[in-house]
Amino acid sequence: MIRLLILGCKDFPPFYNKKIISGGMEVYTYELVKRLAGRLDISLIKGKNGKMNDKTFSKDIKVYDAAILGNSVLQPVSLTVSSFFKTLKLIKQTDVINAQTPLSALIGAFCKFFLKKPYVVCVHIFGSTKEHAGNNLFARVYFVIEKLTLNYADAVISVGDSLAKFLLDVHKLSQDKLFLIHPGMDFQEVKPDTDVLKKYGIGDEAFVLLYLGRFIKEKGIFDLVEAIKILKTRGIKVKLIFAGSGELVKEIREESSRSGIEEYISVIGPVLGDIKNQLIKRADLMIRTSYHEVFPITYLEAMSFGTPVIATPVGDVPYLAKISGAIELVPVNNPEKIADSIARLKASPAQLQKMSESGIKFIESISWEKQADKFQRVLESVIEKRQTR
Repeated sequence: MIRLLILGCKDFPPFYNKKIISGGMEVYTYELVKRLAGRLDISLIKGKNGKMNDKTFSKDIKVYDAAILGNSVLQPVSLTVSSFFKTLKLIKQTDVINAQTPLSALIGAFCKFFLKKPYVVCVHIFGSTKEHAGNNLFARVYFVIEKLTLNYADAVISVGDSLAKFLLDVHKLSQDKLFLIHPGMDFQEVKPDTDVLKKYGIGDEAFVLLYLGRFIKEKGIFDLVEAIKILKTRGIKVKLIFAGSGELVKEIREESSRSGIEEYISVIGPVLGDIKNQLIKRADLMIRTSYHEVFPITYLEAMSFGTPVIATPVGDVPYLAKISGAIELVPVNNPEKIADSIARLKASPAQLQKMSESGIKFIESISWEKQADKFQRVLESVIEKRQTR
């Protein structure tokens, strides 16, 4: 059985700790581990947030805490530094390292160079772009880290097609070491619970828009708020639910109050399990107007419940929109067009139903089990190549 050590997850399970900024990468890892637990001997180092109480993994994997400090910039850096010392203690019981970020792959590169342990890097974001890094200096630093850790890795896994092409073009990766394993999705049964919906102020008559994700500027949060203002001036009533966590909670609430749209917007914080499923199932539209994405799992979640999506054409979203038929695209940073799209779909139940059915059909063609099989084959090929050298 392969002994796998996973690095880079700030939170596990994702969104378990409100103080830690987790997101799609943690969800991706979580879903793969669920399918691979028992098939692989898995150890995972995560940000320290107390005892993990997820019974799914209490016996099948070993989870270790490492110190994590600061904001969205400092959290991954502090986690990488503290994970280094944990890794050295575990490395003798490890066959292959999986770094879920190029930054945490610095540990993998060290272990490969000095201890002859192979490592595989997963890339979830366009990390070396200014849009994600925040400024040109951080982008250049991350570019150097990516170039070093990706080219020295035994294999690189991209979670999106456009991201894979970007890595090949920018970092000149060898084609034979780059693998595309995008997120999967499975259907989930959920029975509507009116008590849960009432808790969040959602009545039967409401037209519900659901934002699910991190509250950060790059997700186009305030474009959505502006769109709601426009809808109000047009006399179009909707209910936008912001579910998630991040640095903009206070600002969203203050802007809603200042603009007199408190009845149109609710910020409810992180949601998990059945509550999250209840909200997705009840929503008339999932909506996110990001400035950049890779392969957003949230959109697949929406489709699995038959919920259509409004999204901006970034990353693999145009590709997803084309093959699923469940996503309506709106321009980046354009609240007027966002409002137009919401109003048009609200007035067209037949179009919403068509998008819902198309999304469900698409989800039938993918599954997390298939993606976990691909992931395991990459690990097996890396170890096999290492043993034959």
